[in-house]
Amino acid sequence: MTGLWTDIVKITAPESASSGQTVNVSVDIKNLLGYAFYIAASALVDGSWVSFTPAKALTQPGASSRFSSSFVMPNKDVTLTITSYFVVEGEWGDEWYPDDQQSVVIALEVAVAGTITRMELEYDGARANIPAYDIPQDKSGQVHIWGRNDSAVRQDLGIRWLIYDPNGILVQDYPDWSYGHGPGDDHEFIGPRFDLDKPGPYTITLALSMNPAAPQIVASYSGVLCTVAAAVPEPEFRGFGFIKYVTA
Repeated sequence: MTGLWTDIVKITAPESASSGQTVNVSVDIKNLLGYAFYIAASALVDGSWVSFTPAKALTQPGASSRFSSSFVMPNKDVTLTITSYFVVEGEWGDEWYPDDQQSVVIALEVAVAGTITRMELEYDGARANIPAYDIPQDKSGQVHIWGRNDSAVRQDLGIRWLIYDPNGILVQDYPDWSYGHGPGDDHEFIGPRFDLDKPGPYTITLALSMNPAAPQIVASYSGVLCTVAAAVPEPEFRGFGFIKYVTA
């Protein structure tokens, strides 16, 4: 709303801040009258009054004056309520008359943190830690990844991984989100099965994220998923003089 004498035309403040951070605030207040007078500002933050600099400003008709202040962000969201004042200089001191008032909310910014606690490859009922070695060829693989919320508040956990075969061909692109995990909670992500049908190293690139609206990566891994050992020729073929056994 607009006051009788003044108008708070602009409040500059961050949308969010972390606990203990110094929050800088400024406010532009316009003179609505046809003559110059002194304007001042104050703010109420989390139950405490905050003063501005300058303490007052002589402002010409139709012009605006800017006032600046700062406070330390508490460990919660805060409402910043700013009041403008018509200031009358008197013999016994200034008289401040409250006029316009506006509020903004500054959200507490919580640091996100997470850990990939376990990585396993399942292949036809057996399991091995990632990176896994000498997995028999032509098995069916399935990736299991555990992610933990190390933040101080409840978080959503997201995963995405890309798996490449020994020829560098993408064989799996798997994204998933799991919601509402408290501090210290973990979650197991299980991907779809894929064929381990080529000998050599399979690689994986994966990232654990939080905040689905604007994902932030908190942990990652990029490297060998597993090595696949070439299948050995069946005994009935060994008498044919094979020098090298080639698989597709």
